[in-house]
Amino acid sequence: MLPWDAEELIFDETRFSGVARLFPLPDLVMFPHVMQPLHIFEPRYR
Repeated sequence: MLPWDAEELIFDETRFSGVARLFPLPDLVMFPHVMQPLHIFEPRYR
């Protein structure tokens, strides 16, 4: 269960487990279960 309302994007601290797993990239932070479109420019990786 996500700690926010997906339609309104309002954080609900009562539903937060206290652990936020992050995957840091330059100029971007990816959260679990959140989709981020990526531009794959190398043909071998498509």
